[in-house]
Amino acid sequence: MMKKLIIYPVVAIISITLIIFLYLTIIFDLNNYKKDITRYISNKINNYDVTYDGRIEADYFPNTIISVPNIDIYSPKTKKSLIKIDSISLTVLLEPLLNKILNVESLIAKNFKYYGINVDATLLKTYSLIKLNNFYSNNINFTEVETLSAKTIVIGDIMQISDIFIETELLQASGSGTLNINTKDLYVEMIGNIKSTQGLINKYKSNYPNELINEKLPIIIEGKINALSVSINLNHIIINRIKPIKEKIIDEIEEKIFDKIKDKIKLPF
Repeated sequence: MMKKLIIYPVVAIISITLIIFLYLTIIFDLNNYKKDITRYISNKINNYDVTYDGRIEADYFPNTIISVPNIDIYSPKTKKSLIKIDSISLTVLLEPLLNKILNVESLIAKNFKYYGINVDATLLKTYSLIKLNNFYSNNINFTEVETLSAKTIVIGDIMQISDIFIETELLQASGSGTLNINTKDLYVEMIGNIKSTQGLINKYKSNYPNELINEKLPIIIEGKINALSVSINLNHIIINRIKPIKEKIIDEIEEKIFDKIKDKIKLPF
């Protein structure tokens, strides 16, 4: 009798788990809810519509892995895109969802375009100020990120973003940040490094920032999600450039002063 009391609940749990697994993997299909999904996300981000082109691929055990192709986030008024992503893959931990916490263990986006700022151009323009050169811009007003990966956890209205890694044509950078889902305020701090392939050096020629190779570049991205600003702090580079000039000037001044003193007091040497 005791064995039956123990076995029945175990069998029931296994059966329920099996039914849920079969339902999610065989019967349930996220692609049947495309309009509901895009409408829900659009409502969450306000003033922008979200679409995707293709099929959502999903695995549910042991964690939920969802892949979405060809995402476009755009203004319904102007039809201009804010973000375009060729593909994005999310690994969502199931247990925190029971406590209404969205914990994304892994987020990977390929060919991510953000319209409004160009991070690579910002780097080159900042560098050109140090070199006192004119930088030719091709007026491309978007950042093209080859790869973006991160971990996120959403508690209430705050998304905490960690282990960020982005790679553009010129930069690789890593860091962390936060996003207020309600106000749409983003703040990200990263440390970047310039990429130094021969192809890039040949492409940018005199505009290529040779002196930034192997330098750590502090990067801050902040602002409303639809109007972000990027700053790249090159103060340490400026200091390193000015220091030898400063020392040379000081040495020359000291030498002139010494010569004048020598002439006046007629030192015997």
